[in-house]
Amino acid sequence: HCINNVPFPKQQTRRLLHQNWLLFRNQYQCVDRLFLQQVAHIGGYTPFNFDITDKIKDGSNFIIVRVNNKRIPEGVLTVNADWWNYGGITREVLIVDVPELFINDYLIQLEKGKYDNISGSVRVNQQIAGKSIVLDIPELKIKRTLATDGQGIASFTIKVKPELWSPEKPKLYDVSLSSDEEKINDKIGFRQIETAGKEIRLNGKKTFLRGICIHEEAPFRQGRAWSPDDAKVLLGWAKELGCNFVRLAHYPHNEYIVREAERLGLMVWSEIPVYWTIHWGNPDTYTNAQKQLNDMIDRDKNRCNIIIWSVANETPHSEARDLFLSKLAKFVREKDNTRLISMAMEVTGIANNTSKVEDNMNKYVDIISFNNYLGWYGGTINDLKTRQWEIPYDKPFFCQ
Repeated sequence: HCINNVPFPKQQTRRLLHQNWLLFRNQYQCVDRLFLQQVAHIGGYTPFNFDITDKIKDGSNFIIVRVNNKRIPEGVLTVNADWWNYGGITREVLIVDVPELFINDYLIQLEKGKYDNISGSVRVNQQIAGKSIVLDIPELKIKRTLATDGQGIASFTIKVKPELWSPEKPKLYDVSLSSDEEKINDKIGFRQIETAGKEIRLNGKKTFLRGICIHEEAPFRQGRAWSPDDAKVLLGWAKELGCNFVRLAHYPHNEYIVREAERLGLMVWSEIPVYWTIHWGNPDTYTNAQKQLNDMIDRDKNRCNIIIWSVANETPHSEARDLFLSKLAKFVREKDNTRLISMAMEVTGIANNTSKVEDNMNKYVDIISFNNYLGWYGGTINDLKTRQWEIPYDKPFFCQ
């Protein structure tokens, strides 16, 4: 792909090339200078940025994007999967101007287990102390000036009791972060999610998840769904079905669908494409999976409607698989302990109209989840009325 005639007048800013998704291995060439090593990206479902400030020239430029969606056995995803991996540029490519010192990350949420403490942090792109950043949430009468430490991070805890987000009332607050050079606006909701025995509790109350799985397929054309309009159609259908929850299978979907779900009051299960026969013993495969998991959490950690991070789908049991997935689950727990962890497990036995689920990963997940294909791979639709499940764990279970 060639992006032609990109104008760059001289400015005292840094320029970032932001790509929401390219499948699967990506390399860039810009303004007659080759810089493939610096800008190669592996993993097709999470966004990434490249600083191209020093690679462009004043005036007209062109950018060449090399995209390879070929599946490889050691990849994530691997060679066998049951969805179409569209190639090429299937999400937006943006040129973003930022100041030399800019806000490059932030987290704003309810402190775990508390309903009257908003906590979080703001990070700038340089390790510089004393940078002032103003946090403003007008509806909560919050206007706090923060100062970065020597790592360029400003942490905060504010005593306030916000109205909680829920499917019945998906309350979002206007939030801004500003410095002398820039202002960032967002809409953020606040909620708590936890389990107690076999119950899932949203904001301390037992909740029942009524949902559907969605692939990122365009509703009225062939190709990948990527736009705000696509998100409104797909999630509108889910709402018409009476859903309060969607599983975005089997990879991180675009940001428009996550934000639209949040606006509509749909809880979300978000997943990485660790699928079927991943190369469990390959260290590079694990590194790839963890990087995609890390990037998914980094992008969506401020989206209150995401209640579940999923580390895998339908993976055959083995010691190597258990080690691989347990490491991913531990990574998630350390990075974000405010959400639940799950994975779609395999049904391990069927007899007398009873599906049995036993999995060594039970100790690492908060929800026991499995796929049941009655009327598809076996049984009939009518069996849904009488099917029983044998699950020897005191945890909620999610059948899909």
